[in-house]
Amino acid sequence: MNFLEYTQNNAQYLEEPTEENLQVLDEALKKKFVIRNGKRVVKWVTTRKGKYRVQIDRKSGQPKEVFITNKERINRKKGQKKAAIKRKAKQKSISRLRKKAFKVRHAQGMEYNTKNFKKKLSKEDLKDIKLSHSLLHPNMMREQVELLCESPWPEILPGFVWDFFAEYDPCWLMQLVTLYKFHEMESVVKGRNEVETLKVSPGELDIITKNLMADIVFKGFARTDFKNLTDVEKEQFLAVVPQELIKAIGIEH
Repeated sequence: MNFLEYTQNNAQYLEEPTEENLQVLDEALKKKFVIRNGKRVVKWVTTRKGKYRVQIDRKSGQPKEVFITNKERINRKKGQKKAAIKRKAKQKSISRLRKKAFKVRHAQGMEYNTKNFKKKLSKEDLKDIKLSHSLLHPNMMREQVELLCESPWPEILPGFVWDFFAEYDPCWLMQLVTLYKFHEMESVVKGRNEVETLKVSPGELDIITKNLMADIVFKGFARTDFKNLTDVEKEQFLAVVPQELIKAIGIEH
């Protein structure tokens, strides 16, 4: 295109400015106010989006339009695809964890109650708080609440559960002394266990030891209640109970 053709095709822009000519513009830079780090900041935008972008001139400090090259356009599309993949993966992970949490709560009879939401207690608040009905969700079954308050009740033999009744007897660990010394132990509360007096063989005693070592709840109660025993009872417990079970419980002596 020579200068003559250029002047003929763009004659309306070369004429003296009139109201009609001033209303026709190919491009424009406009101010847009956005919030950045809690502050109101001016952002320059162009009306020709997709083909041009706004760039601040280093020398003059004024905004100007810059043509978006093909290479830059391709890189932008690549970045958008990567960002979309990351967003989908993160949302999928969140959905999976949410589904798992709802499944666990539903199995325990617990449901989310947004109206009567209670703030979670911190670890420091839970140190001096004992297990009580107030800490349990009201939708839990009564049988589950009673079982939680009757811990520990480990499965000492396959299909056989023994309740030590730690809530009734502070010296419930002495049942293990009679078990390992005489191969039998009596229930603290009559009629609550399947048998009032449990008698076992040496082979069954080894199975009981392994099951107690694998029970986290039993070890936690035993480690805490061992401090309530007298010095004589502690000596009897440490002398009779197998050392591997004592180490698994975490009793220091």
